[in-house]
Amino acid sequence: MAKTVTKAAAKKPRAPKSRGAEKIALPNGSSITIWHFDLPDQITVVSSPGVFRKVRLSYGLTQQKMSSLTGTSLRKLSALERGEQRATFEDLRRFTELCRLRKELVHIVAPEAISNWLQEPNEFLDGQSPVEIIRRGESDKLWRLIWRLQDGVPLD
Repeated sequence: MAKTVTKAAAKKPRAPKSRGAEKIALPNGSSITIWHFDLPDQITVVSSPGVFRKVRLSYGLTQQKMSSLTGTSLRKLSALERGEQRATFEDLRRFTELCRLRKELVHIVAPEAISNWLQEPNEFLDGQSPVEIIRRGESDKLWRLIWRLQDGVPLD
């Protein structure tokens, strides 16, 4: 028995609406633009192949360290950087979070010192490094520290 498709059912799904773009300057003078969309987690998104490499280099990290920081396998990160693999929503979410983090860190840490700052234990993060905090999914602790430093609130 053949199924009939109504006009309403045959419509293409609508593209998600953009919530706007954010331009983030990188230390080498270039910049990347991040578009914010409301997307379900399962959607695969195509991104510019150079973006992942630019983000990693803006932190001064090796692929191995970036892989560890983002929870992305080294093989996948390498493929994303070369444009051989499509980025998932989760990949883009992780890298967008790192871009946002860097954008705020440059106000309190010298850009060339960010890589070391991320990897060194910090007494205000209970002796853990910011990388460990991010890996454990507790970046809210890191954001609170950054906001307190930006606002000049004494750290205790």
